[in-house]
Amino acid sequence: MCAVPLVAKVMAESVSINGVNANKVLVLTDTQCSDALSFGRYLSGQSFNSDLLAELQALDARMEKGEYASIIGLTRGSTRFLIEQYAHCHGYHISYEGEHAYDQKAIVHRLSGSPMVIDNLAAQLEASGEDWARQIASSVELLCQSCTPNSVKEVSLAVQSPVGATGHLVSWMLRKTV
Repeated sequence: MCAVPLVAKVMAESVSINGVNANKVLVLTDTQCSDALSFGRYLSGQSFNSDLLAELQALDARMEKGEYASIIGLTRGSTRFLIEQYAHCHGYHISYEGEHAYDQKAIVHRLSGSPMVIDNLAAQLEASGEDWARQIASSVELLCQSCTPNSVKEVSLAVQSPVGATGHLVSWMLRKTV
């Protein structure tokens, strides 16, 4: 089994979640895809390269201590699944998720989250074109406002798949249950 390289960034600035300032948001992104790299480059903070499987134990310990109010990522679905399994044990739940799939002529974004958050993000993605991953990265504070993935919206944009794209990525946010 081959490990998926990962970049993690801890955002230094706090964000407000339902009026409560969160101390840290952990950002995880795949290093094998140009869209995910664009997402990761946009966000500030300390970063480290790691092998996901080697890092999961340390991530598990940090989640157990409650170091992160939220964890956001743009990764492959399999990476999200692994992180979600660990996070669930420590009281985190999915508050936003997006599927981003290229076909031969377009990218289709299928977004799930709180209605206001999804409506705003969908409008931003429609205007972003090929720079959609960076748009999601710039929307961290907006995504922190999503409580549950109870609203779904789909956005299709006529853009070509960039060189180095995986064809299918997922964006997601896990929130610590208070």
